[in-house]
Amino acid sequence: MPKSKTKRGTEDLKGNAGPSKRSRLSSDPKKNKEIISSKVISKLKDVVKGDRTSAIEEWVKAHPVTVEGLTVEQSDLLCNAFRDESCWSGATLDVAKLVGELAKSGVLNPFAIYKIACIECVESEIKQLFDKALESFRSDLSHKGACEEDRNLACSDKLARVELLSSMGRRDPVFNFWIDQESGNLRENIEAEDGFNKAVDFKWSKGVEHFYNRLCSEEKLVKEEREKLLVSAIAKLSPLQSSYKLASTLSSLLGKVISAKVDHKSLLGLPNKKDRGVIYRPLSYLVEHGFLCTTKYVIQYLSEGCSRSEVEKMLSPRGYAHLLSSLSFVVVSKDYDLDNRNEARSAISSLWESSVFNQNKINVVDPFKDRIAFVAMENAISNLIVDQENSKDTQSAGDGEKVDLVLSILKFAKDCCSDKSFKSLKERIANSLDKTRNSKMIDATSSCNLIEELCKSARNLNLFSASTEGPQSTLVGTNVSISPAAVVNK
Repeated sequence: MPKSKTKRGTEDLKGNAGPSKRSRLSSDPKKNKEIISSKVISKLKDVVKGDRTSAIEEWVKAHPVTVEGLTVEQSDLLCNAFRDESCWSGATLDVAKLVGELAKSGVLNPFAIYKIACIECVESEIKQLFDKALESFRSDLSHKGACEEDRNLACSDKLARVELLSSMGRRDPVFNFWIDQESGNLRENIEAEDGFNKAVDFKWSKGVEHFYNRLCSEEKLVKEEREKLLVSAIAKLSPLQSSYKLASTLSSLLGKVISAKVDHKSLLGLPNKKDRGVIYRPLSYLVEHGFLCTTKYVIQYLSEGCSRSEVEKMLSPRGYAHLLSSLSFVVVSKDYDLDNRNEARSAISSLWESSVFNQNKINVVDPFKDRIAFVAMENAISNLIVDQENSKDTQSAGDGEKVDLVLSILKFAKDCCSDKSFKSLKERIANSLDKTRNSKMIDATSSCNLIEELCKSARNLNLFSASTEGPQSTLVGTNVSISPAAVVNK
């Protein structure tokens, strides 16, 4: 039976034209893709466990269109490809090997594998995969029942090539970046700096990493010039509307900033959103889209090198409180898996335990200093208390840290606020808990009593005393955190 004519370039992953059946799961395509991606991630994590699970999650999220089109049989075959030890180097996924395995196994059609190779910068495979995709495209154009225009297009290698590249480029410019339209060959002599700038424009995180690594290895730019490129790219992307691709690219750029040990002062020229600090917007995008590990490393990076005057420009009291609030919502949200919730809690600890943020802390725990900042901080404290109470039934590792975090915040507030301010803080948190605690975990009427019990425990919490800088929030016995630069470079 002839295929129905559809808009060119809309083939699904089984080679059929038009939308796949999966795209009709509900009226919200974005929600469908999130559900399908989560299922595939869970399936792959069952197959590949341990340190490799984060690489699995990153890969799936980098290829949402591919994942959205998978059948059950294809997802099983994909699992087999990820099982292959030759596709791994320790916990690092060898994407070039994976692309080769996918091409040999026939799990996906030529269009899908070509797009994966483009996104992942597997230059050695791109040309031959494009030739296969072009062959399939011309075959589709010339099928029985096709219109005369399509049959004529199929007869010309050049016209078909230009049409295919144009249609794929409209979806994502990365798909026609590597192939020269005129010759059909792989584009040669792409300058690393030009490639990097294009990758930033495309919000193409893998391209950013690929071309920045080339910049470093080729040494055509000195270190200071490379750092300037990174900061300029962050400044260019920070004002844009939030999206997963944007957050992923910012995560790559900030990771390079940390590993290159870029001078903190270089970041002070970034755009400042609503006086929340120049780093607030990039970090808020990372939190929104689940790049919580990078968020934590950026916080540690700021803590280790910024002076107190610099850190307030990086993250103002309002930005500090809103970031804590956003992270706390991740901690208590069922939309995130356990690993993400733990990473968010760890990021909160890094934000709170660093003494460089002491002035911010003083400003956000007092209801009478900055109402907007305090409301955000109130939400953060309430969510952390809910998280602590939720864990009472599970008795999982890290429960003591949850309690210590809540107590250290209350202890800090008690030490730096007036009696009137601290009383108001307790009342506000109790009211907030009354509104948010609608589960069986705690009787809503006990909120005031719970706050009083926590405050009583907080009085007995030993904290390092401050000299002239105000209360410290570093818990006695807390280990010194590993350098984020060291982690990123692993």
